Amino acid sequence: AVVAGVDDTFSYRKLCIASLYLSSRESNAIFMATNLDVGDRVGSDGRLIPGAGPCLAAIQTASGREATNVGKGGEWLLPHLVETLNLDAQRTCIVGDRLDTD
Repeated sequence: AVVAGVDDTFSYRKLCIASLYLSSRESNAIFMATNLDVGDRVGSDGRLIPGAGPCLAAIQTASGREATNVGKGGEWLLPHLVETLNLDAQRTCIVGDRLDTD
């Protein structure tokens, strides 16, 4: 499996390794994203520092594969939690920390 998330040591080497795992002809590797966050605003001037989204975009582009977002806001998480934990879907919600991705 290849799991992509925010990585402050993301490098060309890591991009190549992930791409090779995902794009080989024999690969049936699962490809998951922890979230799609573009980044976070920091400092008094609101500078944007990259989040998981840019790392994920690089791997998707290099491998030609699309990841499944397993984080908040993804189509996978809530149904999985409802089924696994036997929750009532009508009485269940996920609260995130971001309006743009959660």
